[in-house]
Formats: sequence, C-alpha cells, structure tokens
Amino acid sequence: MPLEGADGEGDFEISKNDIEYVTYTLVIKLLGRSIRYSMLHNKVCSLWKPFQSFRLMDVENGYFLAKFKNSKDFEKVLC
Repeated sequence: MPLEGADGEGDFEISKNDIEYVTYTLVIKLLGRSIRYSMLHNKVCSLWKPFQSFRLMDVENGYFLAKFKNSKDFEKVLC
C-alpha cells in the first residue's frame, strides 16, 4: 500500500506484513518517573485483565508497545 510522505518527503510503501505486525498494538508512553519492565507488566495485567496473554516491549525513552492477540483485549483497553 503506497502512502504519500509528510511535508514533501518521498512516498513510502507499507506491506501487508507491516500492517499485520502492528494490528492490536498499543503505544504506551510513561510520564514522570520510570518504572521497571516487570512492574509495568504486572500493573497492566492487573488493570486491563486481558483474556489472553499479551507481549510488552520496551522501545526506549519511556515508550512501550503492548501487542494483544485479539481485538477483544485491544478494544477493552481503549474503552
């Protein structure tokens, strides 16, 4: 799927695999003090109570990706 770049940048291509990879993925930005990965994972589990396991990835600078396995868990978190 070709997309036009922002601010006059060149066009770029997004593959079907790229789209599938980020489906049901939520970007989390921690504000304030930082916490350990394990503490965040436990907090997310207790607050969101997903039906299936999910993958939490640390992408640096206080950002994390939470990748859910199904739409039900993903949509529950967004509500």
